[in-house]
Amino acid sequence: MTEVWCRISVPDPKSLVVTANFGSIGLGLQQAIGAGIGHPERPVVLFTGDGGFMMGGINEFNTAVRLGLNLIVIVANDSAYGAEHIQFLDRKMEPSLTQFDWPSFSDVARSLGGHGIEVRSAADLDAALASLQTLDRPLLIDLHLDPNDVPRMRI
Repeated sequence: MTEVWCRISVPDPKSLVVTANFGSIGLGLQQAIGAGIGHPERPVVLFTGDGGFMMGGINEFNTAVRLGLNLIVIVANDSAYGAEHIQFLDRKMEPSLTQFDWPSFSDVARSLGGHGIEVRSAADLDAALASLQTLDRPLLIDLHLDPNDVPRMRI
């Protein structure tokens, strides 16, 4: 999550909403829906982890579809609770408790009436970016990542 903050830019401070204020996960899509309703003329982009999306986003994606929001959801899917996975690795503990066999988020998005694209390569990413030109309903990009290759936050 913090890696995203380092790599995106927005036109003004009001264009960035951070949902980590209480240190909880699973709040992103609900706040993205609120942003989309508040400014329907603007596209909303949500970066979320797979664990957070499973906790609160997967059930609300259909709400975004029903409302016809101009929404792009990018699920950083490392098949784990990434923050905990890193903690386990740093402490030389077995990380299997942090790993999950999630459903295909792109398939779920399509079944809920949106667009869904799976990204596992640079070519897949190019195809996903090209699809942004013709969006007519919410899009979910299932971005597959390696849980063992995550940049560490530098303090």
